[in-house]
Amino acid sequence: MKITTLSIVAGSLACQAKCPFCVARMTPSNNMTNKLPAVNWRNFRKACLLAQSGGASTVLITSKGEPTLFPEQVTQYLEQLWSFNFPIIEMQTNGIAIVEGKVTEEQLQKWYELGLTTVAISIVHYDPAKNHEIYLPHRKRKAAPQLSAACTPGATNGEAKPAGTLIDLPVLNGPAAETTSLGAQLTARAAEGEAAGYIDLPKLFKLLQKPERRFSIRLTCIAADGYIDSGAELEKLLAFAAANQVEQVTLTPVTKPFDAEDKEAFDWVSKNFLKPDQLANIKEFLAKNGKIVRPMPHGAVVYDVGGQNLNLSNCLTRDLQPDEVRSLIFFPDGHVRTNWDLAGSLLF
Repeated sequence: MKITTLSIVAGSLACQAKCPFCVARMTPSNNMTNKLPAVNWRNFRKACLLAQSGGASTVLITSKGEPTLFPEQVTQYLEQLWSFNFPIIEMQTNGIAIVEGKVTEEQLQKWYELGLTTVAISIVHYDPAKNHEIYLPHRKRKAAPQLSAACTPGATNGEAKPAGTLIDLPVLNGPAAETTSLGAQLTARAAEGEAAGYIDLPKLFKLLQKPERRFSIRLTCIAADGYIDSGAELEKLLAFAAANQVEQVTLTPVTKPFDAEDKEAFDWVSKNFLKPDQLANIKEFLAKNGKIVRPMPHGAVVYDVGGQNLNLSNCLTRDLQPDEVRSLIFFPDGHVRTNWDLAGSLLF
């Protein structure tokens, strides 16, 4: 059995975000609650050995909630992983606790020294107002700070824009003709995240890119109708990533599980999933502007788009080959599964 990734469920069901499409709410809890569970370290080591025997080179620290709400446990997992020497160790996070200082500088540095290579940040858009309405709709917006007209699209004479005002920028005519200027404008807007009720993404990037701990950063963008839903919108997202030295971008169309546990989230996805013409437009953009780097066993495709890495993927496990497992999933109670939305996919 070939295994691509060992996924580790850290933390609990607790999360400070309120995503309407939350896949954790739609898939089985598998004995997870809002309380931090004890970890079965014996079975964890067995899961690591099984992953290595299947050729897994990547570990993903993820959660049924938000892993960085429990930074001490993240440290414990990294300490336990050290002896197995996996070359790539990633962590999926919404980034909120990191940028707000609830994960300390010392903890970030410790994670780097223990081998964490990549921090994957969940987003839905390059614009903070869009991210706010998905992740933190319960937080109030502040008045947007004044930015100079030179870096603030739509502003004149230093006039501040209302919080939540979206950018209306033309799509680039050439693959990289205006990437720098476009990326700078989008970065200036993203820095208004706190005013828009979200977080300051460029500040988060800088925290993770300090010289003493230059984590690789991936933007994991959930694609949905009204968000990143076209080639034009994807082009802006890639320009934003390039301007902030974000090495990787993963675009994942929002997905329904086989049997949703949460009707509200299931209904949101049913209404806002990418329509066939929208996904076709994105693929047309990639066919025109990208070069295929490699196809992945689970159906994802990695592209180079003007020097920017882009992975067109899917968020739930859909193994295409019977002898290839995308994710070996370790749950804190010691159970190991191969599928997020099928509780019966139990190995031990």
